[in-house]
Amino acid sequence: MGTATAATGVPAARAAEAPGDWGLGRTATPIRHLVVIFQENETFDHYFGTYPDALNPPGEPQFAPRPGTPAVNGLSPALLLTNPNSANPQRLDRSQALTCGASNNYSNEQKAVDGGKMDNFVAGTGGNTTLAACLASVGDTTPVTGPQPNYSVVDYFDGNTVTALWNYAQNFAMSDSFYGTGYGQSDVGAINITGANTYGAICGDGVHVYAPAAASLQACPQGVGTATPGADQPPGPGTMIGDVDPYYDGCSNNSAGTGNTIAMGGPNVGDVLDARRVTWGWFQGGFAPTATTSAGLPVCGQNVPLQNGTQEQAYSAHHEPFEY
Repeated sequence: MGTATAATGVPAARAAEAPGDWGLGRTATPIRHLVVIFQENETFDHYFGTYPDALNPPGEPQFAPRPGTPAVNGLSPALLLTNPNSANPQRLDRSQALTCGASNNYSNEQKAVDGGKMDNFVAGTGGNTTLAACLASVGDTTPVTGPQPNYSVVDYFDGNTVTALWNYAQNFAMSDSFYGTGYGQSDVGAINITGANTYGAICGDGVHVYAPAAASLQACPQGVGTATPGADQPPGPGTMIGDVDPYYDGCSNNSAGTGNTIAMGGPNVGDVLDARRVTWGWFQGGFAPTATTSAGLPVCGQNVPLQNGTQEQAYSAHHEPFEY
């Protein structure tokens, strides 16, 4: 699972203007910065299904929405009590913070959506894994209560358990009626959110890149590519279809000389923002190198502890779309 943030700031040419002078009209709260936060492998309902209504059990942080907070297009009474999936969703307690992620396999996600019926998540992306089996697999002995079988893939947190996210929702915007049409793994989503198109691979292997038989697409050379600012290459003939590290990232698996990477051509949102002189940034955990190899390549070796105390590498190169 990866989390990333992209941000845009104030155009340099407009920084001195009064907020109300932007554009053609005036607003009470003009937008000065845009921050996009996305997290992978979980559904909207997993975090916000009952927003803004939290259970508020004793001993847990209480959540009280602001007056007039609208309900989301989430878990209606019918979906909570007569869900078309194999089991009804159940609330996850703070003691069950560590759960199993859903599969992001292309075909599994299509099976879960089931042609729009949205009734096959337990088998499609959940692998028929019960919450008890999920917790046991990560060494969590928290007892599972409530109706059984309880499948973790359809369960949900609320404002007592993911309080920070619900507080973000109280102050900013979220797309509760958005319906994603893209399926597949991390790379595909990261490239879509920054490039709006997974077509344009210049080089890559046949497992992670699709190219018509008539197109010429070679594997990326071994080693790490060098990108020249302002001289981006035009799109290549391939389309990204799976997870593989970026060619221009020193911390990718290409630093081991495998050559198993992808390089993309064509513009991305950073290019568009640069052209309009809008400042922007991309922030990702563990990106700062912790060491350097004998060949002079960076090593992104920072680890972070999970809820159960195990360590996980913080940086994942294939979650960084601008490195392609």
